[in-house]
Amino acid sequence: MQILVRGTEARVQEVRAKTPAPNRVERLGVGQAGLATSFDLYIDLDFDEDPGAGSTILSQITGKPCILSSVSMTVGELPSGKNWLIGLDAWPGLLERKIAEVSLADPGTRRDLESLFSALGWEWILVQDQLGMVTPRILSRIINEAYFAAEDGTAIPGDIDTAMKLGAHYPVGPFLWSEQIGPGRIARLLRKLQASTGDDCYFPAPLLEKEAERRGIPNS
Repeated sequence: MQILVRGTEARVQEVRAKTPAPNRVERLGVGQAGLATSFDLYIDLDFDEDPGAGSTILSQITGKPCILSSVSMTVGELPSGKNWLIGLDAWPGLLERKIAEVSLADPGTRRDLESLFSALGWEWILVQDQLGMVTPRILSRIINEAYFAAEDGTAIPGDIDTAMKLGAHYPVGPFLWSEQIGPGRIARLLRKLQASTGDDCYFPAPLLEKEAERRGIPNS
């Protein structure tokens, strides 16, 4: 399978590492959108960050399965044209997990999804097509509470990370997760979840918002 991927070279390398031969992974370069029609599968790891450009590229692809990093939106709300859209939890660091978290606008295409991911060589789990999917929703709240705790003076970030690793057996602490994912991505998802649900449990910690702004990571 020939796979075209939009994303930074480091992110594309994550796909290469996850995808066994004989599949071939190639990065979509600037001005190369027209090449997408010569590929079997299109993966957009930047869709969450730049859905405008992502939608423009999708409009130039016809009849292809398209896997989109869509944590802060649902694939059901996107115009598919003549393409088959699949949502993917591709937050930095999470794509390296053994099992990919995916969503479908049309659950009736699950059988096709099984065939596609078998050819791709990825293990996967299908989750509801909802804002934040599953893992990002959970992680964003864990990380947000850690920022509230640090802001309240409960403990410093390093000690919170250590406590959660040793006490709760987390693979990494919430602040290291924030570093890997990017505080802007986390704050953006929390704001959208709060707006869509009306639940203040998703209210972003002021310290998280400040860190997102300071780091300059996309948070709009």
